[in-house]
Formats: sequence, structure tokens, C-alpha cells
Amino acid sequence: MNVIPTERLAEMVTDALERTCFMISDPSDADAIASNGYTLTHGARIAYDGPDTGFVYVVASDGFLEELASSLLGCEPEEINLDVDGRDAIKELANIMGGSVTLELGGDESEYRLGLPEQSEMADPGGGTDIFIESMAGALRVCWMPTDGQNALAA
Repeated sequence: MNVIPTERLAEMVTDALERTCFMISDPSDADAIASNGYTLTHGARIAYDGPDTGFVYVVASDGFLEELASSLLGCEPEEINLDVDGRDAIKELANIMGGSVTLELGGDESEYRLGLPEQSEMADPGGGTDIFIESMAGALRVCWMPTDGQNALAA
């Protein structure tokens, strides 16, 4: 099984946010997220399958999700309905990160399949890689969780 180190996952997330929605963000940690008053309440996950299997979870605060959705949709953050636009944006971010993870795991040389992103709460990272990201408006947690060879798409 391939491994994605914490620093590399953080780099993948910040690069994806900058590239796809022009969001500037920096790696952080759970203590800083809590001390800044961010509550991570909006989540999604995506499964992948191939030579390796697993999940990618993303969970965001309200402010982060408003910033993400408004950047993706090209509108002002106050125009965002978190229940509709936010839900779609967090699932799209899960999809983007699932693609980034499978490429990192060797997707150029191996065939991987992504499931459909779905709303989900964060799971215990177990043996995975867990990172926190902060932007000007909020916080994000991303967790890459490889499985032990079970079919992730069937989960």
C-alpha cells in the first residue's frame, strides 16, 4: 500500500484550492482551529478503488464553505445557501481531492475508479493521514483513509 505523508496531503489540498477556486489557504492544526472558534460541520466523502482502496473525507466550517461555494459559483459569499450550494461545493471538493489522491497513489500508471461523493460526517482517521487547513474565512479538515483491501466503492 502506498502512503501519502501529512505534508504532501496538505500541499495537495492547498494547491487544489488555489488552482480550482483561487482560495489561499495554509496548513493548520486542530488546536488552532478550535482556538479560532471554527466548528467543522459540513462534510462529504468519496471512495476510490483500484490497486489501493479507501476514502477521502472533507469537513468544513460555515465560513470556509461559503468562501469555497462562492468561489466555485462566482458569486458573493452572502449569496450562498449552505444547505444547497454548500452541500454541492463540499461534495465537489471531495471529488477533487479523491482525484488528487488517486493520482498521487499512481493513477497515471494504474487504473483507479472514484465513487460518487456523498454527504458524510468525518470518520476516525485510524491509519490514515489527517490534516487541517485554514483560509481567511474558516477551516477545513481533510482525511485520507486507505482501507485494508476491502472494496471501498461497496461501502
